[in-house]
Amino acid sequence: MKLKLGIPKGSLQEKTLSLFKKAGFNISVRERSCKSGRAGIR
Repeated sequence: MKLKLGIPKGSLQEKTLSLFKKAGFNISVRERSCKSGRAGIR
């Protein structure tokens, strides 16, 4: 079974992953893709 979670990025990420690991969950994290810009705004 897969469950998608929003894991905090930055300093909280490692602490969150450690907490899940201690609880017996194996969490894999993929890189996020973000697009920045102001499409459609002049």
